[in-house]
Amino acid sequence: MTRPHGNAPHGAQTPRPKPRLSTLDHVLLRTGGAVLLIQLVLDAPALAGNIGGWALLAPFLHWQGTLLVWSTLLALVVLTGRVWTPVAAMLVLAGALSVASTIKMSLLGEPMVATDVEFVTTPELLLAMVPRWTVPAAVLASGTVLWLGRRMDRRSRLTDALRPGRRQRIVAAVALTVLLASAAMFGHRLNPLRAAWDASGATWAAWSHADNLRQNGFLGALLWSLPSEAMERPDGYGPSTMSQITDRYTAAAAAQNADRVDHPWNIVLVLSESFADPDQIEGLELREDPLDSIRNVLVSSAHGQTTPAGYGTGTSTMEFQALTGQSIGLFSPQVISPYQRFVGETPSYPSAVDFVSRRGLRTVALHSFNDALYNRPEVYESLGFEKVIFDSDMTHVDRVEDNPFISDAATFDEVLDELTTSNDPVFAHVVTMQNHVPHEDWYSDPIEPRVGSNPDEIGTWARGIAHSSEALAGFIRNLEDLDEPTAVVYYGDHLPAIFDGLDVDGADAVQTRTPVMIWTNRVNRPIDLGVLGPQYLLPALYDTLDLPEPPMFAFLDEMRHELGTVIGGSVLDASGREIDVDALSERQRDLLEDYRLIQYDLSIGGRHAAEKLWSLPGAPAAD
Repeated sequence: MTRPHGNAPHGAQTPRPKPRLSTLDHVLLRTGGAVLLIQLVLDAPALAGNIGGWALLAPFLHWQGTLLVWSTLLALVVLTGRVWTPVAAMLVLAGALSVASTIKMSLLGEPMVATDVEFVTTPELLLAMVPRWTVPAAVLASGTVLWLGRRMDRRSRLTDALRPGRRQRIVAAVALTVLLASAAMFGHRLNPLRAAWDASGATWAAWSHADNLRQNGFLGALLWSLPSEAMERPDGYGPSTMSQITDRYTAAAAAQNADRVDHPWNIVLVLSESFADPDQIEGLELREDPLDSIRNVLVSSAHGQTTPAGYGTGTSTMEFQALTGQSIGLFSPQVISPYQRFVGETPSYPSAVDFVSRRGLRTVALHSFNDALYNRPEVYESLGFEKVIFDSDMTHVDRVEDNPFISDAATFDEVLDELTTSNDPVFAHVVTMQNHVPHEDWYSDPIEPRVGSNPDEIGTWARGIAHSSEALAGFIRNLEDLDEPTAVVYYGDHLPAIFDGLDVDGADAVQTRTPVMIWTNRVNRPIDLGVLGPQYLLPALYDTLDLPEPPMFAFLDEMRHELGTVIGGSVLDASGREIDVDALSERQRDLLEDYRLIQYDLSIGGRHAAEKLWSLPGAPAAD
């Protein structure tokens, strides 16, 4: 007969010991809790305006991102043989991304996207856009979290119990590699990570990166912004189709040019940072008109409005469209900046720069900031500029009061030097920087709003616009004394993201449009250009000057007059009215299809049409 153990009374049963959790169970519990915290940190800024700030729901609303973070963390735990150090590292990374996205949203109205990694190369700009205490506070907080992680690992029995072997580490390394590769290829529809988001009913807000962030969580939106195919190959694309298109618009250009005379003009294309008309912003009333210096010039010249690529951001995209005649609306939504995606990766890229160079103009690109942003050195070389000027190359570098950026007046002085010292007519592409964010306490006399919120930033911005207007007026006075025929195309890239309550989504976001002016030092007429995309600015200039144009301009002329401006999945006519794409006429649909074929061919296709579209009909082919 079996006797009871110890001193237990006769007939009593020995209590069963409580089941002990395995090492794996402990790891899953602790890393699972850490992942919830990491996801909360990542998604809290995204959810603040979406579900009343209930950020604790983020890991459950965006479970795909939670599983991705958890899988990555487990792989790192096995690889390192540590638990809390990988947790601390991922928490620091999540905090940095969350803070950066919040700051970018507050300054530019747009969250972080994949291509923002390039800004790491411009620390002076990043530091200028955040409070001074941010960097030391971030370093201190990150160092403290990492130190705590290492200390907890040294004192943890769980870390001692892990002891992954070589086989486990190899499996973890392979799993981590597969995860990272899948994340990098997120834009491909067969990707398993993309399939997980799509299967859950995710809807990608291609029209707004901010909405995309709120709908799909930080990780979903960030992965969605990773590079994918720039354009789908249009049906029927090939050499024969492109030959038919080039023949059609070569004939149109030849007919247009029959009554035109080729004169040697200087052309100055100016993209003015954050330049806009305050009168157009509903609910804003300033104490004085910052555009007073140029109001009369605007209305007595060819003038209109252009459609920005974004609210608070999109400068390089506006440049790209103006120089190439291509529309950002025809690329996939992930193409946030063609400069970063593909323009600078080729030895040459078809554009108006090549055309004007063949016509004998000396081509100059001038950007009054450093050369680190948006691959501009490589891009300008690919576009064919003979001379490129950045801030370190400039002779005139004056600032206005405490503004850290080179003034518009100094930038125009630099342009004037190029015009007056060149033996050939000049094509100058100019990007100003004076009114870039942040709009801090730079001026002694800000133009404060009578009505409207955010008075400090708006007051600084408005005074900066007044300085820009005065600089432009002074530049025009200097050009009036120039013997050479000179034309200026002047346009704003976008509004700064400092206005509350603006309707900034959709094709007909009227308040975000920026002014356009075409002025010459010969004869000006008050022509209303209406609403036109930046891709139509140079064709409109050639029409104004009555200069012979290439087939690409002839095509863009037809697009502008017959259809309008393509913005995402929408089209705006010249009056700014949104057109129902399904209601387009057969001629309009044909033009839109021609545009898709031309843009695909010139951007990522075979460039079968590049030579003819950017050459003057009847002129000798380029070497």
